[in-house]
Amino acid sequence: MKKIWVLIEKYLLFIFFVLYSLIYWFLGHNNILNSVFKLIIDKRNDVLVNVASIFIGMYISILLIYPSYMIGGGLDKLSKKNYLISIRYIIIGLLISFVYILYSVLDGLFFESVFIHSLILLMMFLSCIRVSLFVVVWLLYDILNKKMKENKDVDYNKRVYERLKNIEEVLKKKK
Repeated sequence: MKKIWVLIEKYLLFIFFVLYSLIYWFLGHNNILNSVFKLIIDKRNDVLVNVASIFIGMYISILLIYPSYMIGGGLDKLSKKNYLISIRYIIIGLLISFVYILYSVLDGLFFESVFIHSLILLMMFLSCIRVSLFVVVWLLYDILNKKMKENKDVDYNKRVYERLKNIEEVLKKKK
């Protein structure tokens, strides 16, 4: 089961692209799915471009945080391969968001395709969900570990204080 999940997660965008293309190909150009996307794109494209720019800001912020991760934190526990894969996911999301904005600006100037526009839109949201889930798991791990570390530090400080107090009492008795 774990291997299946890894394969799905690894090829998520590719699997989605193939499924969406097959649905589009079998149902034809004038189907309900295409009509819904055309309506969304026509009526709310300005909002979607704003969402894409917010995603770009989110991805850039995450990329800037990556080099300064905590030692012993969630990113530190990743192998080099998984660390690079997680960076790749962020960069793919960043690029898809850029492509969506560029496509929205150029849509209608050279060509118009609801299929391509909706495909880029869905891939943008899929990438955001994938990166968001990774970041949530990473931050939860760091928060829980930090809380446990703080509790250990408090216990350690109490023990050191008690030992110093005992040493001080022994020294007072010797005088």
